[in-house]
Amino acid sequence: MNESSKQILDKWATTIIRQKAIYKIPNGEAGINRELDEHYKSTNYSEDICLWIPPKDCIRLEFEDTPDQNLRYIMELESTAKSLNLDYCITYHKGGKSPYFNLFNIKNIPFNKDNRNAKILFIDTILPAGAEKSLDKTNLGWTYSPVIGHPHWKPKYNGAIHEIVSGKNPLEHNNEYPKALLQQLKKAKKENKKNTINILQNNKWLEDFFINYCSQNKISAGGRHDVIEKNMTALLIFRSDWPQIKESYLKSQERQSDSIRTWENAILQGKYTQVSIGEIINYIKEKNINYTIPQSQQITEAFKELKINNYLQNIEDFRKYQPFFYDKNQLFWFWNKQQYKWEIVDDIDIMNALEKQFMLTGQTINSKIKMEYLETFKRIGRQHTPKKAPKRWIQFQNKAYSLRSGKTGRNMRMTKS
Repeated sequence: MNESSKQILDKWATTIIRQKAIYKIPNGEAGINRELDEHYKSTNYSEDICLWIPPKDCIRLEFEDTPDQNLRYIMELESTAKSLNLDYCITYHKGGKSPYFNLFNIKNIPFNKDNRNAKILFIDTILPAGAEKSLDKTNLGWTYSPVIGHPHWKPKYNGAIHEIVSGKNPLEHNNEYPKALLQQLKKAKKENKKNTINILQNNKWLEDFFINYCSQNKISAGGRHDVIEKNMTALLIFRSDWPQIKESYLKSQERQSDSIRTWENAILQGKYTQVSIGEIINYIKEKNINYTIPQSQQITEAFKELKINNYLQNIEDFRKYQPFFYDKNQLFWFWNKQQYKWEIVDDIDIMNALEKQFMLTGQTINSKIKMEYLETFKRIGRQHTPKKAPKRWIQFQNKAYSLRSGKTGRNMRMTKS
């Protein structure tokens, strides 16, 4: 009996797979009959246990590049671990393509649905440059991996032992999850919640598009990374079922590597937080994707792409849907589309209209932002002051009758009385 392996399993194991659950598939690889998994007890230990689900306070990393490159990544991780005084071990089996880098007993790491995102943040601090593209996509979850000190589960390795080749035995590990990363995770989660509530309040179709369409249909490759994957991740990353959604998406897109990991890192680090609805709508249209966007969302598309500090462009866009001007008496005027007339408004009316039109949630309360917008309203409004209506015109709704010519004209918004 392998005493050290038993002690590791006794301390952490809950679910195990025995060799009898392994079967060969036509391409020569092996599969796992998960219906034969077992709940581990110290009394049912034996050396035919070949896979286990490690604890949530553990990180096990392997790579899917060439053997030489995989080894280089592992060696860089070992160097980093030594520099940071982390307890680690490297495990390997003869004939394998990549060793495993292991960190056990990570104190204060979240155990709830934030566990996976906490691992992403931690891993990103120690991962070698360029390695994220080759990281095995099963490493972050609560998933099966080889048992240390036991034969490898795949028949093609002929019972090669997965053993510790460097570092400490996991039973001797004593690591600490960085407090700064816990604070960053909390901040990212708070920001995501605020943005998600605001977005989904009027755009429930986005969830359906990402979960039920993109995760079941292969979509055009052009721009997919920058549009679909970043926005899908920004919207859904903190959902408890995100790992399943992501797995379905990667499978439907026939991805061999985890193309979403980069976006997960960026979002968790606060480098990217917003969901760009306009980008998604344009992508659906440009790529002729067979998905129907609710008509109400297409109508208000321009309002949802507000960048709060892009004052000139935002007010020009606003004016297309709500004509206005600012006269030399320092009065603001809005065009009443129902009554076909100009009406005096004040700065409160203006900011309320801006908030409503762009579906904001109080951002313009900030005094600096408010003053910038009012100044922009004044400048653009002065540029679009309408001409005065001739004195002999009489207005009837959207028409004007000329006493001089006896003719009737339209487009009253071009003039003011």
